[in-house]
Amino acid sequence: MTFYDSIKTCFSKYCVFKGRARRSEYWYFVLFYVLVCVLLFMIEFSVFWLTNINENVLYSVYIVFDGLCFLLLFLPYLSVTIRRLHDTDKNAAYIFLSLIIFVGSIILLIILCKDSDFGDNHYGHNPKGLDITDGGVVFTENNEKTEIEVEDNKTEDSITAVTNKYNQPWKD
Repeated sequence: MTFYDSIKTCFSKYCVFKGRARRSEYWYFVLFYVLVCVLLFMIEFSVFWLTNINENVLYSVYIVFDGLCFLLLFLPYLSVTIRRLHDTDKNAAYIFLSLIIFVGSIILLIILCKDSDFGDNHYGHNPKGLDITDGGVVFTENNEKTEIEVEDNKTEDSITAVTNKYNQPWKD
């Protein structure tokens, strides 16, 4: 998933908390969120130093702009975070780990960096289109399924070997 596709997907799923999100979708949207915040800060900082407007008026304008940015980006960020947790087969309650100072944020970061679970889980289909069956590995791309047989279909090494052979990008 590209940077643009990720932003488009996250805004089209503005308040969709069901389903799964790939790592690329999540991390590209986090990058977009950070870039918007930095850009907003740079604009506010430059306006503050280049104008002679009353400070109270400037603070009011900052509060309005920051509030609009927060309202515009927070719900898509929250929804893509929850869908990313679903992709690792964790429920939305794991987001509250970030409330535990320092340790909770590190644990949540590790969970968000994990690879997707293979196949479907109870949150939905694998967004990568990769599934493990009794016969091997099944790739789904553009609603077309390709089954590839492997000797030991439960090990990640076999799956990695098969996906490298057929140039299928199952890892983000």
